[in-house]
Amino acid sequence: MYTMAIRLWVLGSLVATVLLLWGCSSPAPAPTPTTAAAAPTKAAAPAQPTAAPTKAAAPTPTTAAAPAASTKVDFPAKGRAITIIVPYPAGGNVDLSARLVAPGIEKALGVPVEIVNKAGAAAQLGTTELAKAKPDGYTLEWVSGTAVMSTYLDAEKQSVYHRKDLATVAHTHWTPVGIAVKAGGKYNSFEDVVKAAKANPDAIKVGDSGLMGTPHMAMVLLDNAAGTKFAPVHFDGGPPATTALLGDHIDCQAEGTSAFVSAYKSGNLKVVGLFDDKPSKTYPDAELIPSKGYNVLFGLSLGLIAPGGTPKEVISVLQGAVKSATEASDFAKKSEDLGFDVRYMNSEQYSTLWTDLEKGVANVVKSVRGSVREK
Repeated sequence: MYTMAIRLWVLGSLVATVLLLWGCSSPAPAPTPTTAAAAPTKAAAPAQPTAAPTKAAAPTPTTAAAPAASTKVDFPAKGRAITIIVPYPAGGNVDLSARLVAPGIEKALGVPVEIVNKAGAAAQLGTTELAKAKPDGYTLEWVSGTAVMSTYLDAEKQSVYHRKDLATVAHTHWTPVGIAVKAGGKYNSFEDVVKAAKANPDAIKVGDSGLMGTPHMAMVLLDNAAGTKFAPVHFDGGPPATTALLGDHIDCQAEGTSAFVSAYKSGNLKVVGLFDDKPSKTYPDAELIPSKGYNVLFGLSLGLIAPGGTPKEVISVLQGAVKSATEASDFAKKSEDLGFDVRYMNSEQYSTLWTDLEKGVANVVKSVRGSVREK
């Protein structure tokens, strides 16, 4: 059961249970990034997962879940397109995952499936549009769950939605967060990056895909574990951060590793560290950060969600289409080529995962902000 694998998170000296995620190039002029204040390093240590899950979690009903149903429903209507919002720019982890699955959903349902990128505010712009959409199954969103959780748990973001406004459909991919540097640059290893950050507090710029997004939260955890003080630079998605890295505007980048594949294969960047406890086939030279004495695992849990209140019969149809897409003969190979680990979960299992992850993300938000927004 997933539950056994998602129950280890460390908060200070106490151990809290949580699942950590399942298992997002050529240089161009970079946009001027906005450097945010570095995350505090003396605040209460946020929860940290210590093992990656390997099995599915037992379904547990929640208010956000839409359980499978056998009732016949006239959905989708013939010829009517389904829109899947991706709250990040094209080419990042979330976008790549969505575009892997969308053709299979389209084939299973027999209607057009359109991917629409709505980048901004670390997923908040796109998720706001989803939450306001009619809950009829025709407007959906492909997300990194932890990033979306941080937008509604962080009171400073003033989101118009909370957990009750989102319904899980199906989970498909997991990819760990990694730290990348420019190939041939001044850093050659994870130790080089950490050593520089310790020697130069608030000076080593690390790009990420948005304030309180999954990569940023991973670096907050590293700061607490390693006693470092990186200077986070927040972008609207992973691709702009990679462009900045290759243009020498930042020192390193934290991102889900699937976003690094193209630049890595072209020899433009090097992945020096992984927030994972398993070696990567794609990045065999990357060091496992937990093995260096920093007990931090973190990654992107990717899947499909719908507006809260979407009928359970519609959710059932959609989750079935996602499952069908992941069972295609070439799906696993295509996913692996992009740096993803396929981890299908149905609506109820994904909801259980979401609930447990939310507890850990709340601890990170509390560490950075001092409090968590109430429902």
